[in-house]
Amino acid sequence: MRKKNLNPAFLLHKTLEIRHLSSMSPQKGKSWAQDPQHYVQLWMTISRFLLWLLTAILYLSGPPSSMIGVKIGVIAALGFEAVLATQLYQDTRDRSFILVVSIAETLGIILLILITGGLDSPFVWYALNPILAAAVFLPFIYSWLNLLVFISIAIAASTLYPGIQVPFFYYLYVHLDLLLVFFFLTLLYQICASLISRLSVANKKLSEAQALTEKALLYVSSFEEALQAFSAQQDRDQLAGVLSQYASILGGYPAVCMLESIGLHCSEHKESCVRFSEDYSTISKSTWENGMKYLRDNDLVSRGLLSTEVDGLEGQMLSVPIKSCGEAFGSLACMGVPPKSKEHVSRWLQLMADLGAIALERQKSDEIWGRFLVSEEQNRIANEIHDGVIQYLFSTVCALHKLSQECVSLQDESVQEQLKLIQATVQKVSRELRASIYDISPYKRGESVFVEGLAAYLEKLGCLNGIQVHLFTEGDENGLDSYRCKSLNRIIREASSNAIRHGNCHTLTIRLNMSPAETVLEIEDDGCGYQENPDLSQDREPGLGIHNIQQIVHSYNGELEIAGTANRSTVLKCTLPGRHLHVVREEGVS
Repeated sequence: MRKKNLNPAFLLHKTLEIRHLSSMSPQKGKSWAQDPQHYVQLWMTISRFLLWLLTAILYLSGPPSSMIGVKIGVIAALGFEAVLATQLYQDTRDRSFILVVSIAETLGIILLILITGGLDSPFVWYALNPILAAAVFLPFIYSWLNLLVFISIAIAASTLYPGIQVPFFYYLYVHLDLLLVFFFLTLLYQICASLISRLSVANKKLSEAQALTEKALLYVSSFEEALQAFSAQQDRDQLAGVLSQYASILGGYPAVCMLESIGLHCSEHKESCVRFSEDYSTISKSTWENGMKYLRDNDLVSRGLLSTEVDGLEGQMLSVPIKSCGEAFGSLACMGVPPKSKEHVSRWLQLMADLGAIALERQKSDEIWGRFLVSEEQNRIANEIHDGVIQYLFSTVCALHKLSQECVSLQDESVQEQLKLIQATVQKVSRELRASIYDISPYKRGESVFVEGLAAYLEKLGCLNGIQVHLFTEGDENGLDSYRCKSLNRIIREASSNAIRHGNCHTLTIRLNMSPAETVLEIEDDGCGYQENPDLSQDREPGLGIHNIQQIVHSYNGELEIAGTANRSTVLKCTLPGRHLHVVREEGVS
Protein backbone atom coordinates (compact mmCIF):
# COMPACT_ATOMS: atom_id res chain seq x y z
CA MET A 1 0.00 0.00 0.00
CA ARG A 2 1.57 3.29 -0.95
CA LYS A 3 1.05 6.33 1.19
CA LYS A 4 2.23 9.82 1.81
CA ASN A 5 5.73 10.53 3.07
CA LEU A 6 4.64 8.57 6.14
CA ASN A 7 4.53 5.33 4.12
CA PRO A 8 5.70 2.68 6.64
CA ALA A 9 7.56 0.67 3.98
CA PHE A 10 9.29 3.83 2.82
CA LEU A 11 10.16 4.84 6.39
CA LEU A 12 11.35 1.36 7.33
CA HIS A 13 13.50 1.21 4.16
CA LYS A 14 15.03 4.55 5.03
CA THR A 15 15.66 3.39 8.61
CA LEU A 16 17.53 0.29 7.41
CA GLU A 17 19.42 2.34 4.81
CA ILE A 18 20.70 4.81 7.42
CA ARG A 19 21.68 1.99 9.76
CA HIS A 20 23.47 0.21 6.91
CA LEU A 21 25.46 3.33 6.07
CA SER A 22 26.27 3.80 9.75
CA SER A 23 27.63 0.29 10.21
CA MET A 24 29.29 -0.66 6.93
CA SER A 25 33.04 -0.47 6.40
CA PRO A 26 34.44 1.97 3.82
CA GLN A 27 34.94 -0.67 1.13
CA LYS A 28 32.06 -2.91 2.09
CA GLY A 29 29.28 -2.76 -0.41
CA LYS A 30 31.47 -1.23 -3.12
CA SER A 31 31.69 -2.92 -6.48
CA TRP A 32 34.97 -4.38 -7.73
CA ALA A 33 35.12 -1.69 -10.35
CA GLN A 34 35.49 0.89 -7.58
CA ASP A 35 38.36 -0.96 -5.83
CA PRO A 36 41.89 -0.24 -7.24
CA GLN A 37 43.10 -3.62 -5.96
CA HIS A 38 40.79 -5.24 -8.44
CA TYR A 39 42.73 -3.65 -11.30
CA VAL A 40 46.01 -4.83 -9.77
CA GLN A 41 44.83 -8.42 -9.60
CA LEU A 42 43.34 -8.18 -13.07
CA TRP A 43 46.60 -6.85 -14.53
CA MET A 44 48.64 -9.51 -12.72
CA THR A 45 46.37 -12.17 -14.21
CA ILE A 46 46.77 -10.70 -17.70
CA SER A 47 50.55 -10.43 -17.25
CA ARG A 48 50.80 -14.04 -16.11
CA PHE A 49 48.74 -15.20 -19.08
CA LEU A 50 50.85 -13.18 -21.54
CA LEU A 51 54.11 -14.53 -20.05
CA TRP A 52 52.71 -18.06 -20.17
CA LEU A 53 51.69 -17.53 -23.81
CA LEU A 54 55.15 -16.14 -24.71
CA THR A 55 56.84 -19.06 -22.95
CA ALA A 56 54.60 -21.55 -24.75
CA ILE A 57 55.40 -20.04 -28.16
CA LEU A 58 59.17 -20.04 -27.53
CA TYR A 59 59.15 -23.54 -26.09
CA LEU A 60 56.93 -25.11 -28.76
CA SER A 61 58.80 -23.46 -31.64
CA GLY A 62 62.25 -24.36 -30.33
CA PRO A 63 64.21 -27.64 -30.64
CA PRO A 64 63.75 -30.54 -30.46
CA SER A 65 60.68 -30.80 -32.68
CA SER A 66 60.21 -34.53 -32.11
CA MET A 67 59.06 -34.01 -28.49
CA ILE A 68 55.91 -32.05 -29.33
CA GLY A 69 53.70 -34.24 -27.12
CA VAL A 70 55.97 -33.78 -24.14
CA LYS A 71 56.14 -30.05 -24.82
CA ILE A 72 52.36 -29.75 -24.85
CA GLY A 73 52.20 -31.60 -21.55
CA VAL A 74 54.80 -29.27 -20.01
CA ILE A 75 52.95 -26.19 -21.25
CA ALA A 76 49.66 -27.57 -19.92
CA ALA A 77 51.25 -28.21 -16.52
CA LEU A 78 52.69 -24.71 -16.56
CA GLY A 79 49.23 -23.33 -17.38
CA PHE A 80 47.73 -25.22 -14.46
CA GLU A 81 50.43 -23.76 -12.21
CA ALA A 82 49.59 -20.29 -13.53
CA VAL A 83 45.90 -20.70 -12.69
CA LEU A 84 46.68 -22.10 -9.24
CA ALA A 85 49.18 -19.35 -8.42
CA THR A 86 46.79 -16.65 -9.63
CA GLN A 87 44.05 -18.02 -7.39
CA LEU A 88 46.38 -18.17 -4.39
CA TYR A 89 47.48 -14.56 -4.88
CA GLN A 90 43.89 -13.37 -5.23
CA ASP A 91 42.41 -15.29 -2.31
CA THR A 92 44.65 -13.80 0.36
CA ARG A 93 46.34 -10.57 1.35
CA ASP A 94 48.45 -12.14 4.05
CA ARG A 95 52.00 -11.10 3.17
CA SER A 96 53.54 -14.12 4.87
CA PHE A 97 51.49 -16.49 2.76
CA ILE A 98 52.23 -14.50 -0.42
CA LEU A 99 55.96 -14.61 0.42
CA VAL A 100 55.82 -18.41 0.79
CA VAL A 101 53.97 -18.78 -2.53
CA SER A 102 56.43 -16.45 -4.27
CA ILE A 103 59.49 -18.33 -2.95
CA ALA A 104 58.00 -21.70 -3.88
CA GLU A 105 57.16 -20.50 -7.39
CA THR A 106 60.64 -18.99 -7.82
CA LEU A 107 62.38 -22.20 -6.73
CA GLY A 108 60.23 -24.24 -9.09
CA ILE A 109 61.04 -22.01 -12.05
CA ILE A 110 64.78 -21.99 -11.14
CA LEU A 111 64.73 -25.78 -11.16
CA LEU A 112 63.00 -25.74 -14.55
CA ILE A 113 65.53 -23.26 -15.95
CA LEU A 114 68.54 -25.21 -14.63
CA ILE A 115 67.59 -28.20 -16.76
CA THR A 116 66.56 -26.23 -19.86
CA GLY A 117 69.49 -23.89 -20.54
CA GLY A 118 69.75 -21.22 -17.85
CA LEU A 119 69.30 -17.69 -19.23
CA ASP A 120 68.89 -19.20 -22.70
CA SER A 121 65.94 -21.30 -21.51
CA PRO A 122 62.54 -20.56 -23.10
CA PHE A 123 61.11 -20.58 -19.56
CA VAL A 124 63.20 -17.60 -18.45
CA TRP A 125 60.39 -15.17 -19.23
CA TYR A 126 57.98 -17.07 -17.03
CA ALA A 127 60.35 -16.41 -14.12
CA LEU A 128 59.11 -12.82 -14.14
CA ASN A 129 55.82 -13.92 -12.55
CA PRO A 130 56.97 -14.43 -8.94
CA ILE A 131 59.29 -11.41 -9.20
CA LEU A 132 56.47 -9.14 -10.35
CA ALA A 133 54.10 -10.61 -7.78
CA ALA A 134 56.62 -9.79 -5.05
CA ALA A 135 56.98 -6.26 -6.46
CA VAL A 136 53.22 -5.71 -6.21
CA PHE A 137 52.15 -7.59 -3.07
CA LEU A 138 55.29 -7.54 -0.88
CA PRO A 139 57.52 -4.79 0.53
CA PHE A 140 60.17 -3.14 -1.64
CA ILE A 141 63.15 -5.33 -0.70
CA TYR A 142 61.55 -8.73 -1.39
CA SER A 143 61.15 -8.31 -5.15
CA TRP A 144 64.79 -7.21 -5.59
CA LEU A 145 66.03 -10.09 -3.44
CA ASN A 146 63.91 -12.44 -5.52
CA LEU A 147 65.32 -10.97 -8.74
CA LEU A 148 68.91 -11.10 -7.42
CA VAL A 149 68.62 -14.74 -6.32
CA PHE A 150 67.06 -15.78 -9.61
CA ILE A 151 69.62 -13.99 -11.82
CA SER A 152 72.56 -15.19 -9.72
CA ILE A 153 71.52 -18.83 -9.85
CA ALA A 154 70.60 -18.62 -13.55
CA ILE A 155 73.95 -17.03 -14.53
CA ALA A 156 75.95 -19.40 -12.35
CA ALA A 157 74.18 -22.40 -13.82
CA SER A 158 74.56 -21.07 -17.37
CA THR A 159 78.35 -20.56 -17.07
CA LEU A 160 78.77 -24.09 -15.76
CA TYR A 161 77.04 -25.72 -18.71
CA PRO A 162 79.41 -27.89 -20.86
CA GLY A 163 80.51 -26.17 -24.07
CA ILE A 164 80.27 -22.58 -22.73
CA GLN A 165 83.86 -21.33 -22.64
CA VAL A 166 83.27 -17.55 -22.39
CA PRO A 167 84.28 -15.27 -19.53
CA PHE A 168 81.67 -14.46 -16.92
CA PHE A 169 81.44 -10.75 -17.69
CA TYR A 170 81.24 -11.39 -21.41
CA TYR A 171 78.37 -13.81 -20.80
CA LEU A 172 76.77 -11.14 -18.66
CA TYR A 173 77.24 -8.57 -21.43
CA VAL A 174 75.65 -10.87 -24.01
CA HIS A 175 72.53 -11.23 -21.87
CA LEU A 176 72.50 -7.62 -20.68
CA ASP A 177 69.36 -6.79 -22.67
CA LEU A 178 67.45 -9.61 -20.95
CA LEU A 179 68.69 -8.53 -17.53
CA LEU A 180 67.74 -4.90 -18.19
CA VAL A 181 64.25 -6.00 -19.22
CA PHE A 182 63.91 -7.88 -15.92
CA PHE A 183 65.27 -4.90 -13.98
CA PHE A 184 63.07 -2.25 -15.58
CA LEU A 185 59.94 -4.41 -15.49
CA THR A 186 60.45 -4.99 -11.78
CA LEU A 187 61.02 -1.27 -11.23
CA LEU A 188 57.96 -0.39 -13.32
CA TYR A 189 55.73 -2.78 -11.42
CA GLN A 190 56.98 -1.44 -8.10
CA ILE A 191 56.23 2.13 -9.16
CA CYS A 192 52.78 1.10 -10.34
CA ALA A 193 52.17 -0.83 -7.12
CA SER A 194 53.17 2.24 -5.10
CA LEU A 195 50.84 4.46 -7.08
CA ILE A 196 48.01 1.97 -6.77
CA SER A 197 48.62 1.71 -3.04
CA ARG A 198 48.28 5.47 -2.75
CA LEU A 199 45.21 5.32 -4.95
CA SER A 200 43.73 2.67 -2.64
CA VAL A 201 44.26 4.94 0.36
CA ALA A 202 42.67 7.84 -1.50
CA ASN A 203 39.81 5.59 -2.61
CA LYS A 204 39.27 4.45 0.97
CA LYS A 205 39.11 8.04 2.18
CA LEU A 206 36.79 8.91 -0.68
CA SER A 207 34.54 5.96 0.16
CA GLU A 208 34.42 7.06 3.79
CA ALA A 209 33.57 10.60 2.73
CA GLN A 210 30.92 9.29 0.34
CA ALA A 211 29.35 7.12 3.03
CA LEU A 212 29.30 10.07 5.43
CA THR A 213 27.81 12.30 2.74
CA GLU A 214 25.11 9.78 1.86
CA LYS A 215 24.28 9.33 5.51
CA ALA A 216 24.18 13.10 6.01
CA LEU A 217 21.88 13.48 3.00
CA LEU A 218 19.56 10.82 4.36
CA TYR A 219 19.55 12.54 7.74
CA VAL A 220 18.78 15.90 6.14
CA SER A 221 16.06 14.32 3.99
CA SER A 222 14.48 12.57 6.97
CA PHE A 223 14.73 15.71 9.06
CA GLU A 224 13.02 17.75 6.35
CA GLU A 225 10.27 15.14 6.05
CA ALA A 226 9.85 15.20 9.82
CA LEU A 227 9.38 18.97 9.75
CA GLN A 228 6.79 18.63 6.99
CA ALA A 229 5.04 15.86 8.91
CA PHE A 230 4.95 18.00 12.07
CA SER A 231 3.33 20.87 10.22
CA ALA A 232 0.69 18.53 8.75
CA GLN A 233 -0.40 16.78 11.96
CA GLN A 234 -3.37 18.16 13.89
CA ASP A 235 -3.89 15.67 16.72
CA ARG A 236 -1.58 14.21 19.30
CA ASP A 237 -2.00 10.56 18.22
CA GLN A 238 -0.59 11.22 14.77
CA LEU A 239 2.08 13.54 16.13
CA ALA A 240 3.20 10.86 18.58
CA GLY A 241 3.50 8.40 15.70
CA VAL A 242 5.55 10.88 13.67
CA LEU A 243 7.86 11.57 16.63
CA SER A 244 8.51 7.89 17.33
CA GLN A 245 9.01 7.01 13.66
CA TYR A 246 11.49 9.76 12.84
CA ALA A 247 13.30 9.33 16.15
CA SER A 248 13.84 5.72 15.08
CA ILE A 249 15.01 6.74 11.59
CA LEU A 250 17.43 9.41 12.75
CA GLY A 251 18.56 7.73 15.95
CA GLY A 252 18.89 4.28 14.43
CA TYR A 253 17.04 2.28 17.11
CA PRO A 254 13.37 1.40 17.86
CA ALA A 255 11.61 4.34 19.47
CA VAL A 256 8.47 5.06 21.48
CA CYS A 257 6.66 8.32 22.17
CA MET A 258 4.32 8.81 25.13
CA LEU A 259 2.23 11.98 25.28
CA GLU A 260 0.14 13.01 28.23
CA SER A 261 -3.29 14.57 27.80
CA ILE A 262 -3.05 18.10 26.45
CA GLY A 263 -5.55 20.79 25.61
CA LEU A 264 -7.81 23.13 27.51
CA HIS A 265 -10.33 20.59 28.74
CA CYS A 266 -8.31 17.41 29.27
CA SER A 267 -9.28 15.24 32.17
CA GLU A 268 -6.59 14.44 34.70
CA HIS A 269 -7.46 10.77 34.43
CA LYS A 270 -7.33 10.64 30.65
CA GLU A 271 -5.12 7.83 29.36
CA SER A 272 -1.74 8.63 27.84
CA CYS A 273 -1.15 8.33 24.11
CA VAL A 274 1.66 5.89 23.24
CA ARG A 275 2.98 5.24 19.74
CA PHE A 276 5.80 2.96 18.57
CA SER A 277 8.08 3.16 15.55
CA GLU A 278 7.64 0.74 12.64
CA ASP A 279 10.55 -1.46 13.79
CA TYR A 280 9.09 -2.03 17.25
CA SER A 281 8.78 -5.78 16.58
CA THR A 282 12.57 -6.19 16.91
CA ILE A 283 12.08 -5.90 20.69
CA SER A 284 9.89 -8.24 22.71
CA LYS A 285 6.54 -7.13 24.09
CA SER A 286 7.61 -7.64 27.72
CA THR A 287 10.62 -5.39 27.17
CA TRP A 288 8.40 -2.65 25.75
CA GLU A 289 6.07 -3.00 28.74
CA ASN A 290 8.99 -2.68 31.15
CA GLY A 291 10.16 0.43 29.33
CA MET A 292 6.66 1.94 29.35
CA LYS A 293 6.29 1.24 33.05
CA TYR A 294 9.56 3.04 33.68
CA LEU A 295 8.47 6.06 31.65
CA ARG A 296 5.17 6.28 33.53
CA ASP A 297 6.65 5.81 36.99
CA ASN A 298 9.49 8.35 36.70
CA ASP A 299 9.43 12.11 36.46
CA LEU A 300 11.52 12.69 33.35
CA VAL A 301 10.69 16.38 33.03
CA SER A 302 12.91 17.42 35.92
CA ARG A 303 15.72 15.00 35.00
CA GLY A 304 16.16 15.71 31.30
CA LEU A 305 18.10 13.09 29.32
CA LEU A 306 18.02 9.79 31.16
CA SER A 307 19.78 6.51 30.43
CA THR A 308 18.64 3.35 32.16
CA GLU A 309 18.76 -0.43 31.97
CA VAL A 310 15.56 -2.28 31.11
CA ASP A 311 14.97 -5.96 31.86
CA GLY A 312 15.31 -8.11 28.75
CA LEU A 313 16.91 -5.34 26.69
CA GLU A 314 20.38 -5.37 25.17
CA GLY A 315 21.79 -1.90 25.56
CA GLN A 316 20.08 0.96 27.32
CA MET A 317 16.89 2.95 27.04
CA LEU A 318 17.54 6.62 26.35
CA SER A 319 14.63 8.93 27.14
CA VAL A 320 14.15 12.68 26.96
CA PRO A 321 11.20 14.83 28.06
CA ILE A 322 9.00 16.58 25.52
CA LYS A 323 8.49 19.95 27.17
CA SER A 324 8.28 23.63 26.45
CA CYS A 325 9.01 26.50 28.78
CA GLY A 326 5.58 26.34 30.31
CA GLU A 327 4.33 22.76 30.01
CA ALA A 328 5.44 19.13 29.89
CA PHE A 329 3.79 17.02 27.20
CA GLY A 330 5.39 13.57 27.60
CA SER A 331 8.58 11.70 26.77
CA LEU A 332 10.44 10.22 23.79
CA ALA A 333 12.71 7.18 24.11
CA CYS A 334 14.93 4.87 22.05
CA MET A 335 15.40 1.24 23.10
CA GLY A 336 18.50 -0.96 22.91
CA VAL A 337 21.07 1.81 22.50
CA PRO A 338 24.70 0.64 23.01
CA PRO A 339 27.06 2.94 24.97
CA LYS A 340 29.06 3.87 21.86
CA SER A 341 25.94 5.26 20.15
CA LYS A 342 24.58 7.08 23.18
CA GLU A 343 25.84 10.54 22.20
CA HIS A 344 24.60 10.26 18.61
CA VAL A 345 21.15 8.98 19.59
CA SER A 346 20.72 11.48 22.42
CA ARG A 347 21.33 14.41 20.07
CA TRP A 348 18.62 13.27 17.66
CA LEU A 349 16.24 12.40 20.50
CA GLN A 350 16.61 15.84 22.03
CA LEU A 351 16.13 17.53 18.67
CA MET A 352 12.99 15.52 17.89
CA ALA A 353 11.65 16.14 21.41
CA ASP A 354 12.19 19.90 21.00
CA LEU A 355 10.43 19.86 17.62
CA GLY A 356 7.58 17.85 19.10
CA ALA A 357 7.24 20.32 21.96
CA ILE A 358 7.10 23.20 19.48
CA ALA A 359 4.41 21.42 17.46
CA LEU A 360 2.36 20.59 20.56
CA GLU A 361 2.75 24.12 21.89
CA ARG A 362 1.56 25.42 18.53
CA GLN A 363 -1.44 23.11 18.62
CA LYS A 364 -2.37 24.38 22.04
CA SER A 365 -1.85 27.98 20.95
CA ASP A 366 -4.04 27.35 17.89
CA GLU A 367 -6.73 25.92 20.14
CA ILE A 368 -6.58 28.93 22.45
CA TRP A 369 -6.58 31.29 19.48
CA GLY A 370 -9.54 29.49 17.95
CA ARG A 371 -11.49 29.78 21.18
CA PHE A 372 -10.53 33.44 21.39
CA LEU A 373 -11.82 34.05 17.86
CA VAL A 374 -15.07 32.26 18.68
CA SER A 375 -15.43 34.26 21.88
CA GLU A 376 -14.70 37.51 20.05
CA GLU A 377 -17.30 36.70 17.40
CA GLN A 378 -19.82 35.78 20.08
CA ASN A 379 -19.21 39.10 21.82
CA ARG A 380 -19.61 40.98 18.52
CA ILE A 381 -22.92 39.26 17.80
CA ALA A 382 -24.10 39.87 21.37
CA ASN A 383 -23.23 43.57 21.15
CA GLU A 384 -24.99 43.93 17.80
CA ILE A 385 -28.13 42.29 19.14
CA HIS A 386 -27.98 44.29 22.36
CA ASP A 387 -27.41 47.65 20.67
CA GLY A 388 -29.95 47.11 17.91
CA VAL A 389 -32.53 44.38 18.24
CA ILE A 390 -32.87 44.46 22.03
CA GLN A 391 -33.40 48.23 22.08
CA TYR A 392 -36.11 48.03 19.43
CA LEU A 393 -37.79 45.15 21.22
CA PHE A 394 -37.65 47.06 24.49
CA SER A 395 -39.26 50.08 22.85
CA THR A 396 -41.94 47.85 21.36
CA VAL A 397 -42.68 46.24 24.71
CA CYS A 398 -42.95 49.65 26.36
CA ALA A 399 -45.30 50.90 23.66
CA LEU A 400 -47.52 47.84 23.98
CA HIS A 401 -47.54 48.17 27.75
CA LYS A 402 -48.61 51.82 27.44
CA LEU A 403 -51.41 50.88 25.08
CA SER A 404 -52.63 48.20 27.43
CA GLN A 405 -52.89 50.76 30.24
CA GLU A 406 -55.01 53.20 28.21
CA CYS A 407 -58.72 52.67 28.02
CA VAL A 408 -59.20 53.67 24.44
CA SER A 409 -60.64 51.99 21.41
CA LEU A 410 -58.36 50.26 18.94
CA GLN A 411 -60.07 52.24 16.21
CA ASP A 412 -58.83 55.47 17.69
CA GLU A 413 -56.59 57.36 15.31
CA SER A 414 -53.79 57.82 17.85
CA VAL A 415 -53.86 54.14 18.71
CA GLN A 416 -53.65 53.19 15.05
CA GLU A 417 -50.61 55.42 14.64
CA GLN A 418 -48.92 53.77 17.60
CA LEU A 419 -49.72 50.30 16.24
CA LYS A 420 -48.24 51.23 12.86
CA LEU A 421 -45.12 52.51 14.62
CA ILE A 422 -44.87 49.26 16.57
CA GLN A 423 -45.32 47.28 13.36
CA ALA A 424 -42.52 49.24 11.64
CA THR A 425 -40.26 48.69 14.63
CA VAL A 426 -40.91 44.94 14.63
CA GLN A 427 -40.24 44.78 10.89
CA LYS A 428 -36.97 46.63 11.41
CA VAL A 429 -36.02 44.19 14.16
CA SER A 430 -36.80 41.32 11.80
CA ARG A 431 -34.64 42.84 9.05
CA GLU A 432 -31.70 43.38 11.40
CA LEU A 433 -31.97 39.84 12.75
CA ARG A 434 -32.11 38.49 9.20
CA ALA A 435 -29.08 40.60 8.25
CA SER A 436 -27.14 39.32 11.25
CA ILE A 437 -28.05 35.73 10.44
CA TYR A 438 -27.01 36.11 6.80
CA ASP A 439 -23.81 37.82 7.89
CA ILE A 440 -22.94 34.90 10.17
CA SER A 441 -24.08 31.94 8.06
CA PRO A 442 -22.33 31.27 4.72
CA TYR A 443 -25.18 28.90 3.89
CA LYS A 444 -27.66 31.75 4.08
CA ARG A 445 -25.43 33.72 1.73
CA GLY A 446 -25.46 30.84 -0.74
CA GLU A 447 -21.78 29.97 -0.21
CA SER A 448 -20.29 26.45 -0.09
CA VAL A 449 -17.28 27.01 2.12
CA PHE A 450 -16.14 23.39 2.37
CA VAL A 451 -16.56 22.48 -1.31
CA GLU A 452 -15.11 25.76 -2.57
CA GLY A 453 -12.13 25.51 -0.23
CA LEU A 454 -11.57 21.91 -1.27
CA ALA A 455 -11.76 22.83 -4.96
CA ALA A 456 -9.24 25.65 -4.47
CA TYR A 457 -6.82 23.31 -2.71
CA LEU A 458 -7.09 20.62 -5.39
CA GLU A 459 -6.67 23.18 -8.18
CA LYS A 460 -3.47 24.45 -6.58
CA LEU A 461 -2.31 20.88 -5.98
CA GLY A 462 -2.77 20.04 -9.67
CA CYS A 463 -0.92 23.17 -10.84
CA LEU A 464 2.03 22.59 -8.53
CA ASN A 465 2.47 18.95 -9.57
CA GLY A 466 1.47 19.17 -13.24
CA ILE A 467 -1.48 16.77 -13.04
CA GLN A 468 -5.18 16.91 -13.82
CA VAL A 469 -7.46 16.94 -10.78
CA HIS A 470 -11.22 16.46 -11.16
CA LEU A 471 -13.64 17.08 -8.28
CA PHE A 472 -17.27 15.92 -8.48
CA THR A 473 -19.63 16.67 -5.59
CA GLU A 474 -23.26 15.75 -4.98
CA GLY A 475 -25.56 16.77 -2.18
CA ASP A 476 -25.59 19.62 0.31
CA GLU A 477 -22.54 20.31 2.46
CA ASN A 478 -24.70 21.94 5.12
CA GLY A 479 -25.61 18.49 6.34
CA LEU A 480 -21.98 18.02 7.38
CA ASP A 481 -20.80 19.19 10.76
CA SER A 482 -17.41 20.82 11.24
CA TYR A 483 -15.80 17.60 12.50
CA ARG A 484 -16.86 15.69 9.41
CA CYS A 485 -15.67 18.44 7.06
CA LYS A 486 -12.29 18.47 8.79
CA SER A 487 -12.03 14.68 8.64
CA LEU A 488 -12.92 14.52 4.94
CA ASN A 489 -10.41 17.25 4.22
CA ARG A 490 -7.65 15.30 6.00
CA ILE A 491 -8.47 12.08 4.14
CA ILE A 492 -8.46 13.87 0.77
CA ARG A 493 -5.14 15.59 1.49
CA GLU A 494 -3.55 12.34 2.67
CA ALA A 495 -4.72 10.26 -0.28
CA SER A 496 -4.03 12.97 -2.90
CA SER A 497 -0.50 13.56 -1.70
CA ASN A 498 0.05 9.81 -1.61
CA ALA A 499 -1.14 9.33 -5.19
CA ILE A 500 1.16 12.09 -6.45
CA ARG A 501 4.29 11.35 -4.42
CA HIS A 502 4.32 7.58 -4.57
CA GLY A 503 1.80 6.65 -7.25
CA ASN A 504 3.25 8.99 -9.89
CA CYS A 505 -0.25 9.59 -11.17
CA HIS A 506 -1.20 11.97 -13.97
CA THR A 507 -4.93 12.19 -13.27
CA LEU A 508 -6.70 12.33 -9.92
CA THR A 509 -10.47 12.02 -9.63
CA ILE A 510 -12.33 12.77 -6.40
CA ARG A 511 -16.05 12.05 -5.98
CA LEU A 512 -17.87 13.25 -2.87
CA ASN A 513 -21.51 12.34 -2.25
CA MET A 514 -23.05 14.18 0.72
CA SER A 515 -26.48 12.77 1.51
CA PRO A 516 -28.45 12.64 4.77
CA ALA A 517 -28.06 8.85 4.92
CA GLU A 518 -24.28 8.69 4.45
CA THR A 519 -21.23 10.48 3.15
CA VAL A 520 -19.26 8.62 0.46
CA LEU A 521 -15.78 9.73 -0.60
CA GLU A 522 -14.08 8.02 -3.54
CA ILE A 523 -10.54 8.89 -4.68
CA GLU A 524 -9.17 7.32 -7.86
CA ASP A 525 -5.78 7.80 -9.51
CA ASP A 526 -4.07 6.37 -12.59
CA GLY A 527 -0.73 5.75 -10.85
CA CYS A 528 1.36 2.64 -10.42
CA GLY A 529 -0.99 1.03 -7.92
CA TYR A 530 0.27 -1.29 -5.23
CA GLN A 531 1.40 -4.90 -5.04
CA GLU A 532 -1.18 -6.33 -2.74
CA ASN A 533 -4.47 -5.42 -1.14
CA PRO A 534 -3.91 -5.77 2.62
CA ASP A 535 -6.73 -7.17 4.67
CA LEU A 536 -7.64 -4.18 6.78
CA SER A 537 -9.69 -6.33 9.09
CA GLN A 538 -6.73 -8.31 10.37
CA ASP A 539 -5.59 -7.56 13.88
CA ARG A 540 -2.18 -6.16 13.21
CA GLU A 541 -0.38 -2.88 13.71
CA PRO A 542 -1.01 -0.69 10.66
CA GLY A 543 1.40 1.80 9.25
CA LEU A 544 1.17 5.47 10.07
CA GLY A 545 -0.47 6.55 6.82
CA ILE A 546 -3.16 3.88 6.66
CA HIS A 547 -3.58 4.10 10.43
CA ASN A 548 -4.44 7.81 10.17
CA ILE A 549 -7.15 7.20 7.58
CA GLN A 550 -8.45 4.13 9.42
CA GLN A 551 -8.62 6.07 12.66
CA ILE A 552 -10.63 8.86 11.08
CA VAL A 553 -13.08 6.45 9.40
CA HIS A 554 -13.33 4.31 12.53
CA SER A 555 -14.23 7.34 14.65
CA TYR A 556 -17.48 7.54 12.62
CA ASN A 557 -18.02 3.75 12.59
CA GLY A 558 -17.49 3.96 8.83
CA GLU A 559 -15.97 1.66 6.22
CA LEU A 560 -12.69 1.94 4.31
CA GLU A 561 -12.09 0.06 1.06
CA ILE A 562 -8.92 0.10 -1.06
CA ALA A 563 -8.94 -1.59 -4.45
CA GLY A 564 -6.31 -1.81 -7.15
CA THR A 565 -3.45 -3.84 -8.57
CA ALA A 566 0.17 -3.20 -9.48
CA ASN A 567 0.71 -0.85 -12.44
CA ARG A 568 -2.98 0.04 -12.49
CA SER A 569 -5.24 2.63 -10.90
CA THR A 570 -5.96 2.66 -7.19
CA VAL A 571 -9.40 3.45 -5.75
CA LEU A 572 -9.86 4.47 -2.12
CA LYS A 573 -13.46 4.56 -0.91
CA CYS A 574 -14.61 5.86 2.48
CA THR A 575 -18.20 5.52 3.64
CA LEU A 576 -19.28 7.49 6.71
CA PRO A 577 -22.76 6.90 8.17
CA GLY A 578 -25.19 9.80 8.25
CA ARG A 579 -24.90 10.29 11.99
CA HIS A 580 -23.57 13.63 13.10
CA LEU A 581 -22.08 12.19 16.25
CA HIS A 582 -18.30 12.17 16.11
CA VAL A 583 -17.02 9.31 18.24
CA VAL A 584 -13.69 10.32 19.73
CA ARG A 585 -11.52 7.34 20.67
CA GLU A 586 -8.36 7.70 22.72
CA GLU A 587 -6.05 4.71 22.63
CA GLY A 588 -3.52 3.71 25.23
CA VAL A 589 -1.09 0.83 25.66
CA SER A 590 -2.44 -2.41 26.96
